[in-house]
Amino acid sequence: MTNTRTRPVGVHQRGSFLGALPHQGVWFALVLAVGLSGCAGGSSLEATRQRRVSNDPAAMLRVAQAAEQSGDGASAGIFYRRVAALRPDLPAAQLGVARFLAEQGKMDEAAAVLREAHVRAPSNTQLSATLGRMLVATHRPSEAVAVFREGLQQDPKSASLLIGQGVALDTLGQHEAAQASYKLALQVDPDSVAGHTDLALSLSMSRQSKTAASPVAPKPAVAARDSAAPRVAITGNPS
Repeated sequence: MTNTRTRPVGVHQRGSFLGALPHQGVWFALVLAVGLSGCAGGSSLEATRQRRVSNDPAAMLRVAQAAEQSGDGASAGIFYRRVAALRPDLPAAQLGVARFLAEQGKMDEAAAVLREAHVRAPSNTQLSATLGRMLVATHRPSEAVAVFREGLQQDPKSASLLIGQGVALDTLGQHEAAQASYKLALQVDPDSVAGHTDLALSLSMSRQSKTAASPVAPKPAVAARDSAAPRVAITGNPS
C-alpha cells in the first residue's frame, strides 16, 4: 500500500529555501527570483507587482531572514546583499551580509561591511557590539576597545558592549580593566552567562599571569573561547 501520509505543516527539509519559508515568504521568493531575472510571467499586472516586490527592501529582508532561519545561508546572503544595495543605511541588511561573509570564513570582508555600516549608524548598539567582537576575532583588540568605548558613550548600560569590551581588554592583557567591565555588565544583567563565564576566565588568567615566571599555554576554557571567537563575533553566541 502506498504511503500517502503528508508532511506536517511547518516541517521542511533543512537547506531547502523555498520549502522552509512560510507561505507568504515562498510567494516573495518566487516573485523576487522572477523580478531579478527579468522574466515576467503571467499578466502584465502580475509582472508589475513582481517587479515592485523585487525592489521592496522590506519584503526582501523578510525573505532573507526566513531563509537564514531555515538554515539556507547562501540564499539569505543573496537577498541580504540585494537589500543592502537598495538600502545601505539599513543596519539589519548590513548585519545579514556580514553574517553571510563570516560563515564563509571571510572575516576581514565582514569587518569591512560592519565598519561602513557603523559609520552610517554609530549609535546602533548591535552594530557596535558586532563590529567590536569581529575586530577581536580578527586580532585587532585595540581597535575593538575603541569601538566598544564609543558605543558605550551612546549606550552606557549595554551588557553586550561591556562584555565585548572586557574580552578585548583581556586579549590585550589588561585583566583588571576587563574584570571591571564584566562586573558592570553583571550589574546590568546579573543572569548573563557570558558575563559570569568571561569574568571567571579573566580572574583565572590574571592569577596565572601573576604566578607564572614565563608565558604558559592558555587553559582549555580560554582556548575554547578563543576558538569560538569567529562564531561569537557575528552571533554573540558561542553555540
